[in-house]
This record gives sequence, C-alpha cells and structure tokens, in this order.
Amino acid sequence: MNELPVQLQKLNNFIQDKPVVVLDILKKNGIKIPNKPTFNDISRLSFTAVYDDNEQFVKDVTQAIQNEGESNFDPITLGVSALLTIGSSIFGSRQA
Repeated sequence: MNELPVQLQKLNNFIQDKPVVVLDILKKNGIKIPNKPTFNDISRLSFTAVYDDNEQFVKDVTQAIQNEGESNFDPITLGVSALLTIGSSIFGSRQA
C-alpha cells in the first residue's frame, strides 16, 4: 500500500479523529455532503478540495487541526501550492 505524504497523512488522521469537524468545514466551504457520509466520503471530499485548490478549506482545516492540539502540524507545508503538488502527484500516479 502506498503511503500518503506526511501532510496528507495528518489530514487523513484528523478526518479519522474528528470527522464531524471536517464535515462542518466542508459544508462551510460550500462542498456538497452526502446525507449519510462515510469516512471514505469525507476523505475523498477533503482531498478533492485540496486538489482543487480550495484555499479557504485548507486554511480552515489547518486552523482546526491546530486548535485540536496537533502542534506538529506545519501550516506552511500545507500551503496551497505544496498541497497542489502533492495532490497532483497522487492523482497522477493513479492514472499511470
């Protein structure tokens, strides 16, 4: 199994630990949520928001992670350009 880059793994861990918080952030950013979202739905929607360069989602989730005690979370590395690069490589490798 391929491992996610560190920043996306931290996002994935946050989704697993605080799915309701992530759902609220997704809704706040205008992302349509299924009626009964699963962890896979939340992850897919979150990673898609990163891949689609949803800057406000990235800022909101970074702030939420910091507020939940994830002191090792580095918001600079979660800059939009860095995440786009990482997201593009993940999505690109699936197509290869």
